[in-house]
Amino acid sequence: MIDNSQQSTTYFTHGFHPYPAKFTPQLVNKYLSSYCKRGDFILDPFCGSGTTMVEGAINGINSVGIDLNPIAYIASKAKTNRYEEKDLYLVDKIIDKTRKINSVSTNIEIPNFPNRKHWFQDNVCVELADLKARINVSSM
Repeated sequence: MIDNSQQSTTYFTHGFHPYPAKFTPQLVNKYLSSYCKRGDFILDPFCGSGTTMVEGAINGINSVGIDLNPIAYIASKAKTNRYEEKDLYLVDKIIDKTRKINSVSTNIEIPNFPNRKHWFQDNVCVELADLKARINVSSM
């Protein structure tokens, strides 16, 4: 097992998405080191953002995660997928092109709902509102 005790809690893909009540990777790694070995299988029935699955992958432990929260599903899938170098290059290229073509509009109405600031940073709220406005315009 890797020793991650001196790592920040955001190493590898752990910092990809802030998620409430998530495990620290060090805690998960400690349990995996104590109770699992390479090649074992683990199930995380409330996987959240995928910390257990990421630590499993790092340590050669097969894992399956389940969560009813669609944000958790997307975050954990993104954090645990295996990508080829060419795919990552393509994503970077698309992001750069999108940023150049679609600068975020300043006349966007950001919806207000309970705990919005808990779930989304301000810049993310602006980007989501901009995306929603673009989708609404293109579907007319």
